[in-house]
Amino acid sequence: MAKSETRIGLLSVNESNQKMRIIVNGKQLIIQEMCVNNDPNLLTTGTDDHNNDHNSQQPNLSSRLVNIHRNESLGLGLSIKGGSEHSLPILISRIPNLSSRLVNIHRNESLGLGLSIKGGSEHSLPILISRIVSQSPADLCKQLFIGDEILAVNDVDFDGTTTHDEALKLLRQSGDDITLKVRHHRVANIYRKQWRKNDNQFIDLQDDNPLIKKTSTLCLNELKELPKPETNSTESWKECVRMELFLSSLSQYVSFSDKLRDAGFEVRALSGQSALVQCDNQEICHQWCKTITNATNNLTFSHMKLINKSLPKSEHIVYMGWVSDCQTIRCQSKQTYKWSQEYLIIKGGSVYIHKCPPNSLIQNDSQLNIHLANNALFHYNCYQSVFRCVKSNEQLDDKRNAFIIQSADELTPKYLATESADELNELKNAWHRANYHSVTQLGSKTFAVVCEGMSGSLTLDWRMGFALYDPLLKSYQWNYKFHQLKHSSDDGNRKLSLTFVTNPNDSRITETQLLECNSLQNLLYCMHAFLSAKVASVDPRFLQSS
Repeated sequence: MAKSETRIGLLSVNESNQKMRIIVNGKQLIIQEMCVNNDPNLLTTGTDDHNNDHNSQQPNLSSRLVNIHRNESLGLGLSIKGGSEHSLPILISRIPNLSSRLVNIHRNESLGLGLSIKGGSEHSLPILISRIVSQSPADLCKQLFIGDEILAVNDVDFDGTTTHDEALKLLRQSGDDITLKVRHHRVANIYRKQWRKNDNQFIDLQDDNPLIKKTSTLCLNELKELPKPETNSTESWKECVRMELFLSSLSQYVSFSDKLRDAGFEVRALSGQSALVQCDNQEICHQWCKTITNATNNLTFSHMKLINKSLPKSEHIVYMGWVSDCQTIRCQSKQTYKWSQEYLIIKGGSVYIHKCPPNSLIQNDSQLNIHLANNALFHYNCYQSVFRCVKSNEQLDDKRNAFIIQSADELTPKYLATESADELNELKNAWHRANYHSVTQLGSKTFAVVCEGMSGSLTLDWRMGFALYDPLLKSYQWNYKFHQLKHSSDDGNRKLSLTFVTNPNDSRITETQLLECNSLQNLLYCMHAFLSAKVASVDPRFLQSS
């Protein structure tokens, strides 16, 4: 396992020069924002979740009474900031225009547009402005607001199918002079509501809805030294995200799809908290993915060692990690695929697939075996199943590192994928170790067959190999070692042909045995398991890892 170490890197938020930093300390992922105040004695707006703008009009400085009537759907239609926690009075920060409008802004060479967005069709939300950076073009134009829905960029409409990444790409590639068509929505609880397409309104969500779980969208720059503060400035770091990496998942794919993010990735904690990180280029993205993956793997490996201390070697957990499960969706004549995350555990000679890591695994419960089997979505015994990596020309879509698991009783294989090629290779090796334990614990398996018109039983035995037993004569009619099998073929129904080398000095001298078996598929899968275990048992690399 790669050694975990604390790593720190600088971030910028969505094309702005506002400094942030990411920290991976071996156990947690932390994202912090730099807060700088150039004059400690100057009254400022402090931190604010709504906006960083000032009214362009000079108000009447004397106190006054204003009577207004609350609109049933729009409320008061204003935003506030400040509060005692910021040592500020309560200030009205925005009174937006609720009709759609056109806003012209010019991109700044160093600051970009200075806005952040959330939403997208993958979240069933419109594209919404979620942040406006102080003194940026979006802020100085005085016409954009937190909660504005972006309807179009330079006459390119955002419809209900526009994803977050597509919107971000269009904003970044739309030139220096940009015309935004926007419409405001109420700011309060904007991310605790779900977009209802039929009447263009937000509806309330339940607290446990995944759409309202915390997400941070960031841009990751190359690692640099932290900037030195100005002489008369004070700076501190405000924490934005802190998540535990134990049993977390990392993916460069857009949720539920086979679409790779452009130099970005998402980290999801076991609690459901997530962070989206966008990097400047693929190389930086790869470095951070590797850092976070190494930290997560080290935590997983340490937990596996802790659990395995109380288990016999044949029952050890040899793999646990997140995989993507492919589900086929048929809509009229079109067939598409949707990917979801599941947790795969290989223990002893069995494979378990759960929706998420079971509590008994997290807490190292004494009833682990029972809970793994009873609560699994899928349970495979290795000696009755086949594992195979999918070739690139066999992939269902663009999701890479795919593999299948199929048992003899299933008509359709389970189509899965890992995040990286390294994970797939680790999983494949773990399967071989589990298959070895599965077969050696089983010892032998017998199938009813017909050979040359006579009923008998074919036994696959770890020590004997292939042996045909005649119940009438009460003796074995023939016996071959596993290494003597030259090739086999079947008709996919009942008939099986086995050809064995009978002279160790001349592989051309062979004998062929013709069999019929009603449970042919079970026999073939079991043969494959025994042969794979035999091959692995003489592999020095396998012996060292076992």
